[in-house]
Amino acid sequence: MDLDLKMLSQNDPLNRYVERNEGGEIYSPFDPPAEPLVKESMSYENMHPLLQSFIDEHEEIKKHIQLFDDAIQNVRKIGFTKDIYQAIRNFFESFDQKIIPNMKREEKFLFLKLHERLIEIGEHSPSEPIQTGVTLLETEHTHVIQMGAVIFNFFALSWRLKDHEAKLQVLDLAIEKALQLIEIIRLHSLREDTVLFPLAQKHLKPHEMTTLLEKRANDA
Repeated sequence: MDLDLKMLSQNDPLNRYVERNEGGEIYSPFDPPAEPLVKESMSYENMHPLLQSFIDEHEEIKKHIQLFDDAIQNVRKIGFTKDIYQAIRNFFESFDQKIIPNMKREEKFLFLKLHERLIEIGEHSPSEPIQTGVTLLETEHTHVIQMGAVIFNFFALSWRLKDHEAKLQVLDLAIEKALQLIEIIRLHSLREDTVLFPLAQKHLKPHEMTTLLEKRANDA
């Protein structure tokens, strides 16, 4: 796994997790922040191809998440096997090659333009710094990347430790945080599919999204 560690704090990811990022909130699907956006009812067929492309990527990501979830649940039931070990490695490869690139494309080819448009029409926080619903989802992207790096390090550490008790403690923590990450990614994708993308369809002009789609294609 080759995570972009420049996205993380200069501190070690393990230390970042232990300190719990005291300066900010940690969101989870079990204790979500107040939803800043109103859900819009809109079918996939009525969305612009740019937005459909992101939803299609989410469908692929869901498959990787489910396989990871199955592997973690099996670790709890029967412990590590060769297949489970490989499934976990496969997830972190997909995290690096699928999940992170998806988030980067969303930020580059949708978030910036939509954030600007929401500010233009007055759908933003009343105080400085100005925030929109996009701000929350972009913050969640950073949090997901941080958690992924931490969990990867926990698993790697548990596989290296020779002390049995220490190995089990670190592995237990890795499993706990992995299950949290799974639910966070699922909730985040749902928010984008049912809240953010319909909002983009509503407020961005078709030719603007077509231009963004062309830029995305040229960036591939």
